Amino acid sequence: VWGRGVDTALFNPTRRSELLRDRLLGDGGIVLLSVGRVSEEKRLGVLLDAFAELRGRRPEARLAIVGEGPARTRLEAAAPPGVEFLAAQRGRALAEVYASADIFCFPSTTDTFGQVLLEAAASGLPAVAAAAGGAPELVEHGATGLIVPPDDARAFAAALTELVDDSPLRFALGRRALAAAQRRTWDVAHRDLLDAYATVRARPRPPARLAA
Repeated sequence: VWGRGVDTALFNPTRRSELLRDRLLGDGGIVLLSVGRVSEEKRLGVLLDAFAELRGRRPEARLAIVGEGPARTRLEAAAPPGVEFLAAQRGRALAEVYASADIFCFPSTTDTFGQVLLEAAASGLPAVAAAAGGAPELVEHGATGLIVPPDDARAFAAALTELVDDSPLRFALGRRALAAAQRRTWDVAHRDLLDAYATVRARPRPPARLAA
């Protein structure tokens, strides 16, 4: 299996921007982040329901949703206070958004891998993710983030509340997520692929079969 990697020169905690963070926070105290296509299969409605429940307990929380898609108009109209929708970002601008947040949110149940989870981890963010698709491969529950049942807004809200309330846990998960991402660079992925090729090439070839 040829795994995917992350560009740790681009995505890393040094990209943190206090100006951007101040913009996202307003008068709040902690920034949650979602990045990706704004569409129904990404389960952003579940995230908004979870965030509304979190805001009832922790009004200092803010949520930034980065991306474009067919569900943006509907979701933006239905979003609770404290949510800001941002246009899709790329390159350094996207890296700054990651590094300026505190917690990454991944409610999707359809992503077979979840590249954004690697980018968030490389930026030092712990994740709360649904136990579906590729997320459990990239988020180790209790080590680099928290895994919750799919499509369960209440469980998602409880996990977010835990990380908002417990800053030592949040920072510890973020540090371990960063360390894990640094072991999944593109250089590592390419080396694994070349090693696989070398292994196959070194195997003795079966003797040619002669026609009868």
